[in-house]
Amino acid sequence: MATSATLPLARITSQMVKNTAVGASADNHLTGSNATIYMLDITNNHGSAKGYFKIFDSANPTVGTTSPEIIIPIAGAQRQIVTIAEGITSTTGISWAFVNAAGTAGTGAITGGALAIVVVKAGA
Repeated sequence: MATSATLPLARITSQMVKNTAVGASADNHLTGSNATIYMLDITNNHGSAKGYFKIFDSANPTVGTTSPEIIIPIAGAQRQIVTIAEGITSTTGISWAFVNAAGTAGTGAITGGALAIVVVKAGA
């Protein structure tokens, strides 16, 4: 996993969080605090398997037990871009995972995982 967060310009308070290998284990507390999500750009790296990108309002969710706030289905070898004008605010922190089944109970890994780029404003 290679997760990074960058602040594009000093006058802009949003940041881009990028992970080149999102998998079935949760990437925890990516923003370090509560945050608002404004844009998601997710690519399913598997050639044919449908995947589910799950976003949690939790600093340390248990995939398969903690209910995700958002679940985005993504077909194999496809890219899904979601823009949220008003944003979706987390109260605890943002964590995510990419699995092979929808719903809270889905926990299986997808070969290749996903590339995720998310624009957030921390502390929002």
